[in-house]
Amino acid sequence: MRFILPFLVLSACNGANEYIVEGMVYEKPSPTRIVVNHEEILNFMPAMIMPFDVRDASLLEDVDVGDTIIARLQMEQSGAFLEKIRVTGSGTVPDDFAAVGTNAVLPGAMVPTVSVSISDGSTVVIGEGQTEATAIAFTYTRCPIPDFCPLTMSRMTALQEALGGEGRIVVVTMDPEHDTAAVLSEYAVTHQAQPGEMMLGRVEMEVLAGLAQSAGLSVDRSEGEVLHGLRLLITRSDGTLVERYDDNRWPLERVVSQVKTGEPAAPPGSEGTMTAPPSQ
Repeated sequence: MRFILPFLVLSACNGANEYIVEGMVYEKPSPTRIVVNHEEILNFMPAMIMPFDVRDASLLEDVDVGDTIIARLQMEQSGAFLEKIRVTGSGTVPDDFAAVGTNAVLPGAMVPTVSVSISDGSTVVIGEGQTEATAIAFTYTRCPIPDFCPLTMSRMTALQEALGGEGRIVVVTMDPEHDTAAVLSEYAVTHQAQPGEMMLGRVEMEVLAGLAQSAGLSVDRSEGEVLHGLRLLITRSDGTLVERYDDNRWPLERVVSQVKTGEPAAPPGSEGTMTAPPSQ
């Protein structure tokens, strides 16, 4: 079973598409999101555990963890969401299921120290001990899905231009065994990375596992593939997390302001932009 957490942005290239999703609800992290252990989605994706957006919160009012459901996955240019959700039974979630965001750093807390080997041979520190406000993103050069790594890098290029040298971007590969310094150097040129402004780097696999956990990002390497969610971390100059973005739809002006000034900060208790803060 493949396991991808947290939110995955899925969008169609040509208009809307519809698919049938059947599976068990493993978690309800917010009023408009559920994590489903779903069966194979015919002509779309294999069986796996993943979160789904639900735009109409009323559809989840009678859906509980452990329920089995059938729903329609609606694919649009703006993203994917479930609708027409129907409960078909109930059961028990396995004890070994790890909840979305488990052990992830929350806004206002310090990101653990990680030294990243940059493609030019230098090393930069992200997290506690860093000295410059940093946007931290994750990608890998062989990623084939346009709405994932290629779009992430396109957005990083736009962020680099908007920052104008104030603050830095560090992009960490999720495929360090393939993405050597030479491969990342070529990738950096392709995406117009400017030295000292947008740096592409790698860490050892065991370090990457800890960094991904801190970011609330699960990476699965089943069957030779790198399956992953999306994540952008904005940190102040001391390594404190300002906000975590769980997709590629983050507002450019907001992120630029956060990198340059540390504000606006995410609301207290927030996990990510797709997760509502807990009720007070």
